[in-house]
Amino acid sequence: MDYRLKIFYGLICSALLGFLSLQNPAFAKSATASTGHADKQRYIVVLDDLPLAIYDGRTVKTPERNKASMRLQATANHLTGKRKLDPHSSNSKKYLQFLDERFESFRGEALLKMGRKLKPVHRYRNALNGFSAELTAAEAQALRELPRVSSVRLDEIQRLETDSGPNWLGADKIYDGSAGFAATGGEGVACPAGAGFALWQS
Repeated sequence: MDYRLKIFYGLICSALLGFLSLQNPAFAKSATASTGHADKQRYIVVLDDLPLAIYDGRTVKTPERNKASMRLQATANHLTGKRKLDPHSSNSKKYLQFLDERFESFRGEALLKMGRKLKPVHRYRNALNGFSAELTAAEAQALRELPRVSSVRLDEIQRLETDSGPNWLGADKIYDGSAGFAATGGEGVACPAGAGFALWQS
């Protein structure tokens, strides 16, 4: 074949690929992207320090502050006497700062264990102390082996199977007061409509 025809056909093929890329971005991405991220999934990692909502003032380890340990003021409602958690209070801010310092230290440990920088998708501090991240199965297992990790679970979509859970949990006794609470029938309790409840067994 004449070399000029080869050049012509090569230009035609290049133009066709360029046209397909413009018409279908997914085609361009699949043709050029690396497959290195194909096996990553989102995991939720729970750390061992208590979250803000239930911190009870216990002694905490603080090597990040050049101290073996220290105690901070409790932030749990049943100890502060408040009806609602206040993340903006002075004591809350101090404890959240402690959690952030611990988390940055943990990211250094994770770097050594995983061989790459940990990039959280979400960071949890109030009701749960942890984070979510895109990880391979091997990286998730590596994090499980770190001493400050309580659990590493795959982030999965859970579907509601029943709405009879309150009776199984004994919530009807809370409603009528037989559980020892005021028999207010739920009055004064804020609850989102259509809420579902998940039982997460550790």
